[in-house]
Order: sequence, then C-alpha cells, then structure tokens
Amino acid sequence: MTDSQESSQLRQFEELLHVVRQDSEAVVSAIRGALFGSEARADDGDEGALLRRYRYALASEKLGYEAIQHALSVALRELIFLGAEVDNLAAAFAGEKLVPRRRDLDLHLLLSETVSLFEARAEVRGIRFELDAPGHAPIRGDEALLRRAFINLLDNAVKYSDAPSDSHPARFIRILSRRHSQFGHMKVTFTSYGAGILAEEIASGQIYEHHQRGSLAENRARGSGIGLAETRRILSDHGGSIDLRSDLMGGASYLTTVTVVLTASGSASGL
Repeated sequence: MTDSQESSQLRQFEELLHVVRQDSEAVVSAIRGALFGSEARADDGDEGALLRRYRYALASEKLGYEAIQHALSVALRELIFLGAEVDNLAAAFAGEKLVPRRRDLDLHLLLSETVSLFEARAEVRGIRFELDAPGHAPIRGDEALLRRAFINLLDNAVKYSDAPSDSHPARFIRILSRRHSQFGHMKVTFTSYGAGILAEEIASGQIYEHHQRGSLAENRARGSGIGLAETRRILSDHGGSIDLRSDLMGGASYLTTVTVVLTASGSASGL
C-alpha cells in the first residue's frame, strides 16, 4: 500500500469516527428533548445522568406513553441514518467510489428534522433556533449525506455560539431558506453569534481543509477540523456550494453567516 493510499484510508477512518461521535451526541440530544422537552438540563449531556433521570421519571410515572413513543421513533430514525452513513464510509474505506444515492427530497423537511436534533442541546445553553423555511422545497439528493452536511453546520453553530449575557439576554441561531426563482436554486443561510472565522482563513480556503480548525475557535470547544471539509465535499458532489462570512461585532464575538446553495428540482440545471 502506498503512502497516499494509507493517508486516504486514515482520513476515511477519521471521518467514520467523526460521524459516529457527532451522531451519537445528536441522538442523545434528540432523545433528551423528546422525553423532557423544555425541562432538559445541562447534566443530561452525560448519558449516565440521562439514564438515571429516565428511570426516575418512569418509576414516578412522570413520563407519558406519547413521550416515550416519540423518543423511540426519534432514536430509531437517527440510528437508521447513522447506519447508512457508516455503510457509506465503510464502502469508501474498502476502496469503493462513493456515489450519492439521489432521490426526491423536501429540503425544508430535512432542515426541520435536523434542527430538532439540536434543540435540546441549544436550549440548555440558552440558545434558540429560528427556522424560516416555509412550504415544500423539492430537491434531489442523498438524504443521509445532506443530513450529514447540515448536522456539521448546526453542530458548529451550537458549539461556538455565545451564551446569553446581561447585554444580550437572548441568543438565536437563525436559518432562512428560499428558492431563487431566477436561477432555480435553493439558498439556505445559517446565522449565529459567537466565535468567528478570520477573513484570511476563509479567503485562503484554509478553513475548508481537512483537520483545519479556525484559530478563533480552538479554545472554545473541542473539534476535529473535519466538519467543514466534509460539508463542502458533500455539497460539491450534489452540484452545490458553501460560502462563509464572519464579521466582528464587538469584543471577541462575530456574526457568522454560512450560505448553502443547492439545485432545486424542476430547474433547468436539476440533477
């Protein structure tokens, strides 16, 4: 095996670990939100604490059947997608070319389901989502891969957003999706306020390189430096694009906007 082959396999293995870790956290967060809603607590991020709280709620009959049913459906849905992603990466690890399995999707439903994975985790930090994605938004794409791209972006937004303060008692992550009628594409913007990205890291493309984290984010939260590189590759494979902008708003806080463009179904350039 050549050095380049070994490097490629190592990268694929790292991506596999990244997917498993990130999706595991998202599933726990989604189950926490499904079971406890607005009563989610910071210590629920500890799986042991979550299980103890769940057992107590069952014993005291504080959990209804509908909440348990919803939590199980969420867990099953996410585990199915995790399995699909692991299969994709295992195939790539074995040297098979990863070809997106495109089918008709509703972009806005996909965004809504992905946001639901992070709502409980964001709420614990005092951060709320504002999703503005009305109506049906048909696209063609690989659902598991596009979910992975959106999970990467939302994970970063929650992880690096500033918590509420006396001067800013409310914090939001805003997601806006619209179809551009002239060019026939869907444009989705993700806006958050917190640790930013230096303009030179964006302009040089460094921020999109494998294992490259923004220098301003290194001391804010753990990260692998894989998410943005993976997201750009997924969007490129779908004929889409990603653009970043980060503006200093005062102190050490930045307003960061991530813009994703995907081809809408039915457009002249549809995939």
